[in-house]
Amino acid sequence: STMSEQTPLPPLHKDVPLSQQEITFIGVDGGGTSTTAICLSGHSLNKIKHCHLDMSCNPNSVGMDTAIERIALIVKSVKNDNVRAVGLGLAGMSSFNKDKLRNAVRKALSDDSVDVFIESDAYGALCSAFIADGLVLIAGTGVNCSGYQFTENKGRQLIRSAAWGPLLGDAGGGFWIGQQALTILCKWTDQIIAKPHPDEVYEQLRDAIFKQLGCSTMDGMVKWVYEDPAWSRIASLARIVIENSSENRVCADIVNDAGANLAEYVKNVARQLKKPVNGEPLKVVLVGSIISREVSPVREALKKHLKESNIEVILPTRSAEEGAAWMGKHLHENYRELRA
Repeated sequence: STMSEQTPLPPLHKDVPLSQQEITFIGVDGGGTSTTAICLSGHSLNKIKHCHLDMSCNPNSVGMDTAIERIALIVKSVKNDNVRAVGLGLAGMSSFNKDKLRNAVRKALSDDSVDVFIESDAYGALCSAFIADGLVLIAGTGVNCSGYQFTENKGRQLIRSAAWGPLLGDAGGGFWIGQQALTILCKWTDQIIAKPHPDEVYEQLRDAIFKQLGCSTMDGMVKWVYEDPAWSRIASLARIVIENSSENRVCADIVNDAGANLAEYVKNVARQLKKPVNGEPLKVVLVGSIISREVSPVREALKKHLKESNIEVILPTRSAEEGAAWMGKHLHENYRELRA
């Protein structure tokens, strides 16, 4: 390792104003639609600078060079003196050339000694509850359930379930919920529903979907589905199902099944993690529009299906970019091996 890594940090002198001597940490949350960065003070974790770009930095959608450029740009815009580490929680993380990205971030900070931790958006989401190991369940358009655990030799183990993408499962995500509603209406029209509710329950759901799509027939609905294959369109129907789940029994069934499927992913990952000492519950951090809203019927269903499991459901306490900055701090202080 280089000299700069071995040199101890200079002691804090009483006569230097705090603003000059305090170390800082930068966090970046890079999602599929926008990129956000923050600079936090090292001791109090107070916000120093914040920046939001309405641009994706997912290399799978914008290309790697553009993604790296945007990350470097946003890091530069929240730059402060004494940055010790940068935590990046990025969608499409595995597609980056890590060395290239790390060098671009250091160049943006004009400092080659800064620790740069490149992690997935899922790990960033876990850290937004200020937890470095445990479970995170993301349910937006698709689903990703990941469990992280540090091993004796300071490495880290990742166990993952779901995240195959909406077309290959991801049961309980927004796409799946929307697709269930459409499929059930098709089966009801064909009169091949297994456990039928009264017809008016299906008619209610059908009319609500027709209204959102601006169509008046099943043929119109089919045309809408196939004219554009974007997953987000099908996922946008999840809102109808969730909002009507307290009155409509078909919607209630879909929401219950969504919770049951999400619980299976969580239990599957939890089984493979070491249990916390003294019988404390494993914590699962919930992220994504389907399960993290203030009122979330799917979250309630998930909790019901996890009841017997000694798994505690928690919501993030901070934003994703604050979580990424905390991750940078935590890994810098405890797990510098993970920089590579």
